[in-house]
Amino acid sequence: MNYFTNVPFNGGKMNHIFVPERGNYKNEFTSEEAERCFKDLSTSVTLKVDGECACLVKTYDHSEYKFRWDFYRRRDNVKDIDPGTKQIPLFSGIQPDSFKKHNYSLVSLPKNHITGKGSNRSEPGHETYAAIQKGIDECIIPNPNDINCPNFITVEWVGRKHQANVDNVPHDHAIAVHGYTRVVLFGERTYENISQLATEMSIEGVIFESNKTGERFKLRFDMFPNSLWKQRYKLVCGKNKIAVTNEVTTIKPMIITPTEVLHLAPNIKKITDVYKRSKERVSANSKFQELLEQLNSEVGRRPDSFYNKLINILTYIGEEGAPDTETSINEVIARINRNRVVMDFEQNI
Repeated sequence: MNYFTNVPFNGGKMNHIFVPERGNYKNEFTSEEAERCFKDLSTSVTLKVDGECACLVKTYDHSEYKFRWDFYRRRDNVKDIDPGTKQIPLFSGIQPDSFKKHNYSLVSLPKNHITGKGSNRSEPGHETYAAIQKGIDECIIPNPNDINCPNFITVEWVGRKHQANVDNVPHDHAIAVHGYTRVVLFGERTYENISQLATEMSIEGVIFESNKTGERFKLRFDMFPNSLWKQRYKLVCGKNKIAVTNEVTTIKPMIITPTEVLHLAPNIKKITDVYKRSKERVSANSKFQELLEQLNSEVGRRPDSFYNKLINILTYIGEEGAPDTETSINEVIARINRNRVVMDFEQNI
């Protein structure tokens, strides 16, 4: 279960918000529920993370007389499984376990699983289970023996050995809990506005969860024209690929590694540069200067939550000039929201 929401996500197939056509979205909703979910501002929206879908399954350990978390990978059309592993169906949920040619199930990852040799040696079993324990220690993943602990939790398996590692995770194997990074879309939600946003924000996409049925819909940013995510992804995955840096993705999830919890926040240098350029515009305005200083100090403490908000405020100042002394930060944000669609995000910490 994704325990940050009310309805279980079982790792099954998600429909799109807009109709896909030859790798791109049409300005047409896939269903009435997708349209309602997209337009309803109370809908839960979370970050879509690039990795492999997986699941923590609560299992009773008869030798220890207590529950533990077992790690399962979501697999498609499994024909044979490795010795020492087991296959189970997806848990019951809103999302279906089969779709067209796809048939999803869960395959266990043994704790002692090792791949490769020499410099290519990797220990997905040891590192993944160490990350799970780290998540429990940091109270991000519930203890499986807690009275209110769910039977399963879906996660994204990430790291250097997974996909293109676009978030530049400095470990071979780590996990990101689904639903942990909320995304807030300000302004009117339209195809045109989100399409424009996809040219400015480099993320894989977002997930909408219906507060009526619990059904989830995905919105992939690479399926809009001139997608920034698609351009950057090609750079790190293409024929002449370049090394992944922290600049590839604009918004990053919170990652649980075997040794630490990483808040892979955006580059603070950009905040500093924009702040310096805007500072002269507000130097004669002590009231607004004080508010900006306060917000800037909060960015230093929680860059993941305040980054985009500060950038948009400072950009507004750079374009429109400093507001009068009676104008508050919230009023400036409101002006920004009326004029453009911006994205903010917050992690449940």
